[in-house]
Amino acid sequence: MSEFLAVKFLHVILFAYWLGTDLAVYYSSYYVSDPARSPEVRVVIAKLLFALDLVVRCCMTLALPSGLHLMWR
Repeated sequence: MSEFLAVKFLHVILFAYWLGTDLAVYYSSYYVSDPARSPEVRVVIAKLLFALDLVVRCCMTLALPSGLHLMWR
């Protein structure tokens, strides 16, 4: 596999992870604000969402250099 195809694959995977994780965080945030759930469950869900949000930020950050590398090639 050439370097261009590897970086292109990485760029597409980063986009898929970014979009999928961002949608998961968005839809799961309704569980945090649901008053029918206990406060302990809401705190655990909030901690998980903060961890997932870190993946979103990393993918967005890594997509820029991989896109720039594709542009440069």
